[in-house]
Amino acid sequence: MSEDLAIGTFRRGASEVIPRMTAIAWKQKKNEIQNLNPGMTRKKFVYTLTRSTYEKEWGAKYRRSRLSFRRWGEGDAQMGVLARFMVFLFQLLPKVGPLQTLNFKPPTPAAQALFAQSFQATLDQYRRLLDHVQKNQLLLENKDLDTGKSTRPGDYELVDKTYTKLLHKLAEDHFRGVTPELRNNLVAFYDLDAPFAAKKDAAEWQKTLHELKLLEGTPAPATR
Repeated sequence: MSEDLAIGTFRRGASEVIPRMTAIAWKQKKNEIQNLNPGMTRKKFVYTLTRSTYEKEWGAKYRRSRLSFRRWGEGDAQMGVLARFMVFLFQLLPKVGPLQTLNFKPPTPAAQALFAQSFQATLDQYRRLLDHVQKNQLLLENKDLDTGKSTRPGDYELVDKTYTKLLHKLAEDHFRGVTPELRNNLVAFYDLDAPFAAKKDAAEWQKTLHELKLLEGTPAPATR
């Protein structure tokens, strides 16, 4: 699958799932939503995006879903077969333990405002980055996209595991073609005094230390 096709398929999938989620929320929690937002109607609450509108905005380069997502009828008031089944299923499931996340609660006005502000902040940041690209000044900080913080050893187990996985993968190819920037980043990340997740497994940690020594002794590739 090409990169454009993968991105298009993901985008199209999201554009189909989100409307169904809002339709399910309206079906289950209509009264609560209207109590929090007097005057709220289904047309205002349920997000809709037709295929023709989507393709006009983003094109038709995506892989269509094989699942039965077709609507009953043509009007927006009709819910798809899958959405109706999900509403029925969620109503039966007990909202205890891990399933507590299925107990939907309408966001308060304050939560809605915070959500809208986060979208605006994202758009503002995206515009700034595009401006930097146009000026050839783009410098992306190495951040953990889960926490929003700079990547530091021992702070987040998934980051540690990702660095370790990358190190192992590069070592399999004897660090062939590793750029000076990547080499320096890997070496700098491994502060040996930090509480790395790999330290929990003695054999894994020894393998990591051995590969780090090999990386440090690997000459930088010649530049033309």
